[in-house]
Amino acid sequence: MVLNAWKLYDYPSGRPLSDDVPEIRRVLEDSMEIHPHHAGLCHVYVHLCEMSDAPEKALSVCETLRTRFPDAGHLIHMATHIDILIGDYEACVKYNDKAIHAD
Repeated sequence: MVLNAWKLYDYPSGRPLSDDVPEIRRVLEDSMEIHPHHAGLCHVYVHLCEMSDAPEKALSVCETLRTRFPDAGHLIHMATHIDILIGDYEACVKYNDKAIHAD
């Protein structure tokens, strides 16, 4: 994923630009089956989904980032990458505020 950072998808179409995208998704989703609340996996999964054609796939990990790491402002903020894309502007403001206070 790092080898193609910010070049995984065409935006705004969400069309994969890298042949690695299906494998990256599979590895992350398989890993999250074993470790559903792993901060690093959840963080990277948000980045994987945020420019895809289905950012809402990351909503469950957003909840993990918001609730399990109350002192980690960046992790709380990460969920807002998805909020903004799905049009949940109220959550975006609310959780960025919480992230600022956590920091």
